[in-house]
Amino acid sequence: MAVMDDVLLLYEALDAYNIVKDSGSVDVTVRRAMMITKLTYDNNKLLKACKESLAQGVISDSFDSDFWTQHFAVKSIKDGFLEKALEKYGNVTMESIDVTFGVGKREVKVVRDFLDLIESGLEEMNQLLGDIEAMMGVIPSDKYAQFYFSCRDKFSDGPIRKAYLNWRIEQRELSIPILKARQNEALYEFLLSRVISHDKRLKVSEKRGLDIESFVADLPVGTEMTEELTNLYAMMNRYITWVDCLMLVDYEGYGRFVCSCFNKLSKEGLLALFKFDITLSLIHQDMVKLNPELARHLPQYMPLSKDNHHFAIVKSITVKMERFWSEKVITDRRFKLSYIEQLLNELLDSEWGKAITQDWRIRSKRDKLECKIIGAMKDAGITSVSYNALAPKISQIEKIPDSIANYLGQGKDEPYFDWICEYVRG
Repeated sequence: MAVMDDVLLLYEALDAYNIVKDSGSVDVTVRRAMMITKLTYDNNKLLKACKESLAQGVISDSFDSDFWTQHFAVKSIKDGFLEKALEKYGNVTMESIDVTFGVGKREVKVVRDFLDLIESGLEEMNQLLGDIEAMMGVIPSDKYAQFYFSCRDKFSDGPIRKAYLNWRIEQRELSIPILKARQNEALYEFLLSRVISHDKRLKVSEKRGLDIESFVADLPVGTEMTEELTNLYAMMNRYITWVDCLMLVDYEGYGRFVCSCFNKLSKEGLLALFKFDITLSLIHQDMVKLNPELARHLPQYMPLSKDNHHFAIVKSITVKMERFWSEKVITDRRFKLSYIEQLLNELLDSEWGKAITQDWRIRSKRDKLECKIIGAMKDAGITSVSYNALAPKISQIEKIPDSIANYLGQGKDEPYFDWICEYVRG
């Protein structure tokens, strides 16, 4: 993700060459023109790819927020010293100075050719940047969450997992209160990195009502909570909420924040950024093992690793099912919950797993998806109970709309229905 840095490099070169007086040498002028032309051409290729990705709903590159407010401007060589130098040496042939140069399908024959090549390239770059700015302003928030996870998925989390495992070994036993406190400790460690200070400035109103005492109560005795850390805690509260005993991250808002400053973060900053989130995910897994009902509160975006996704999806569906799983529903004793879990894990390993996981990450699609899968299993022969009989039972658990029966009935229309049928009948 270096396109912003490349654009800024071009800006710097343009500003320098537009104000530096003519050196009196055609060779120097041509070298400058070649650099500007090549940078512009390469940048435009990257920017086109970025724009195409945005059109498909994917943020492939990030621009810091201050790029748009402090740096982005319409660039040109008109009326600058570079343009004047190119006009001065315009009739000099490239052959006469023993230089061959071109970009794309366009070759420079005489020095004057640089004028149109550079100006048309800059016009295209200005347009592409304007389009990208507009597109990033309206792209759905969940795409920022996907951007965040695409960055985190490239990060090696082995040391973080090992550190958490070592912490867990030190505990005599795990409990919900201990794990809840560990979440606040992870947040405090993140605040110490000062990464969140890159976010927009704190407002006085954001500090009102903060329960600092409860936060500090979960931290080791003697932990210092300075005014600066209190302010950073208030800023971080833009993106975290508590549901039951779970500290959940609003990955859509958090993704926007990360995208707005990603290029500014040091290696240590990125480590702190991902360590906080990955540690939360590991804590949540242990919490769900102690209390499976917590699975239904898990955030709409889970860790990208296959194992974590499988765990969350399988747990969420089986928690729904075991509430009404009984002899009245299941007559064939082969179909125990362990069987269902195995079926779901293998389904997620199949060719349909990626699409299912992508839909499951989106809160608005999750209930519908899960009920379609349950409906597909029903139609495959796991139960003969009607949709209308199943729907109220699930609705009692999740408090979701009466249209749940329709979701169950749509299972046979999904592309993975045949796979489930073959699995059950096989």
